[in-house]
Amino acid sequence: MSWAPLRTVLLVLLSFCLFSENEGYAKNDNVNIFYLDHGPKEGTPVLMIQGLGAQLTYWPDELISLLQQNGYRPIVFDNRDAGLSDNFDEKGRPPLYGITLSSI
Repeated sequence: MSWAPLRTVLLVLLSFCLFSENEGYAKNDNVNIFYLDHGPKEGTPVLMIQGLGAQLTYWPDELISLLQQNGYRPIVFDNRDAGLSDNFDEKGRPPLYGITLSSI
């Protein structure tokens, strides 16, 4: 499995977040990834990555606040096929059972 597509998405997200408004879409090829920059602008950026199928809203408000109070700038995003990011229903679901077993 190549990590190049994921690396590209993360780099695009980071570049957008460094110069972004509060929320928006980072685009990689034909995929729109929705992100939310909690600020403050002068804080140290922290890109928070949810697990498979989880949305950016799953991060606890208390955690976001704690990071902000300690000088960090939490940036969250919806993975592809989750939340406000693009969905690709026509491709079907990945074989999660096989992927999980192969990683054990």
